[in-house]
Amino acid sequence: MRTGFTGRNALMGRRAGRLLLTAAMLTAAVLATSLSASRLLAADAPAADVAAAVKADLAAGEFSPALRRVEQLQDQNARDGLLNEIASAQRAAGLPDAAAQTLGRIGDDRQRGGAVAAILAQQLAPPNPILAQNGLAGGGQQVGGGGGSAGQNLDFQPIMDLIKATIEPDSWDDAGGPGAIKDFPGGVLVDTNGLLQRIVKNDTTGSLEVLRRDAATQGANTEARRAAPLRKISLTRLERALQMARAAGRAPDEAMRMLAGLQSIEYVLVYPETHDIVLAGPAGDWRRLAEGRVVSVETGHPVVQLEDLVVILRHASKEGMARFGCSIDPLPENVAKTQEYANQSAKHKLAEGAGAVKEFADAIQRHMGQQKIDVFGIDPRTHVGRVLVEADYRMKLVGLGREKPAGDLVSYWDTLKGKPQPEMLLVRWWFTLNYDAVQATPEHTAYAIRGQGVKLLSENEMLAEKGRRVATGKSDELNRRFAQSFTKNFNAMAAKYPIYAELHNMFDLALACSLITSEKLPQQVGWHMSGLLDEAQYQVPLGPAPKTVESVARYSQPDDRGRFIVQVSGGVRVDTQQMVGRGKIETATGPSLSTELGRSRPVAKDTITWWWD
Repeated sequence: MRTGFTGRNALMGRRAGRLLLTAAMLTAAVLATSLSASRLLAADAPAADVAAAVKADLAAGEFSPALRRVEQLQDQNARDGLLNEIASAQRAAGLPDAAAQTLGRIGDDRQRGGAVAAILAQQLAPPNPILAQNGLAGGGQQVGGGGGSAGQNLDFQPIMDLIKATIEPDSWDDAGGPGAIKDFPGGVLVDTNGLLQRIVKNDTTGSLEVLRRDAATQGANTEARRAAPLRKISLTRLERALQMARAAGRAPDEAMRMLAGLQSIEYVLVYPETHDIVLAGPAGDWRRLAEGRVVSVETGHPVVQLEDLVVILRHASKEGMARFGCSIDPLPENVAKTQEYANQSAKHKLAEGAGAVKEFADAIQRHMGQQKIDVFGIDPRTHVGRVLVEADYRMKLVGLGREKPAGDLVSYWDTLKGKPQPEMLLVRWWFTLNYDAVQATPEHTAYAIRGQGVKLLSENEMLAEKGRRVATGKSDELNRRFAQSFTKNFNAMAAKYPIYAELHNMFDLALACSLITSEKLPQQVGWHMSGLLDEAQYQVPLGPAPKTVESVARYSQPDDRGRFIVQVSGGVRVDTQQMVGRGKIETATGPSLSTELGRSRPVAKDTITWWWD
């Protein structure tokens, strides 16, 4: 319906302005004019008075004044409680994004998470009779249906009648005066010249002011995909951003899921004054490979992912130290059957011809069967679990010459050429931590992670009765040489096969999360990690759990070296106790770490921006 205004209202002319009323504001125009509702309480007003004024603002649909009042409170608990109420009212008024912005101002992460849960539950609640009177149902659902946004198909007549009865009653057209007022889709516009025009809805939520403030405080780089030698990720602010997205009904965006392109963790920084715990390392643009792996566009190095951070942080928070890993081992009965077959076949010469060789090969594979996969400490269905298993399995394939090595690494299988071997070789290889040190400032407010991160260890095993493998605690020269060479060439291997770089990311996360929990960093900044630790607030994606795999073994075909079989077991062992246990953290010498702490400091008043360069 096309509507407009005729005549001239004397009172409106004196004020020389226009007044926009939305459905959420209701009687705010009257209060603003006759009761001066925009006047804020003094900064030292008691919390009870502020709370009462905020409730009056909410009853009038005035969110921006309510937010300004709350900012005056020094009592954090009282402040957070009122912000919770404002956010709930905004959501009920059909303003989910504004509600999310308000929730972002809540300081206590536990109360913020509870407020998000309450608002989400509000969406599923039956209609609120008080809100229904004003044209809205509980949870932001519009009375009368139609699927439109809040504020449409509403009856403005009561509001218009109230304005006419309160503001210069004799000046309106139905009383013989020059002024006229009619409904307008999306609001009521009163203009001194009676001009009807398209209007831009005023922001009564305070969210535009937040955006303006954010824009003024962010650094030059606001694009997460741009390369940065040292990107900073505030875990406390990231948690806040995740909660705000959840409150607005949105999933974490890609920048959140990829931790703004972070490729490794070099520093853990603590800022008690701004309530921040920061991870810092190189970052840049990313892309998804055909197999689903997400890697840096520039370097091919996998990025550190949010879901992996959450999985390892939850584990470290429960255990105190990040101890987890996997193992891939042959079944004892299969080892026994394979040994028996090898012993029997060695007693007679193998028949000549390709058919005989194939028959021998098939028999060996049949006896070896499948190996069992065990993932311990974490859920094997997580991405972390799958990375551990894949890295372990493919490392063994490299060792046995089934995948090509990189750098000057020579496979263990190739080192056996020309050397006599027993019928059954049992070796064990496993990945573990390989950091030089964790250094900290004297105040333990900044930590630097130094070293390559990953190394391969080796061991020879003995075969006991019924196929049982027995650790010797020793490694022969060829076995030890392969493990040492793999460690030396780890970076080259990681460049060729990104799975090893992903394993390195898991080790970085394990060390960083152990630092956070063992050094009690959350307590220093007043953070409870509730948004990241609570499975209801962030659900980790799960896939199928790997349980078995074809045997990681290789056998020689009959030649002048005779016949022999190599069976490999091993896995991945992550134990950060050796790096962050009592007395293990070194005190940094020189000013470099303290300098980095100061250079990376977050903006105190900007609690929305969760990463910066």
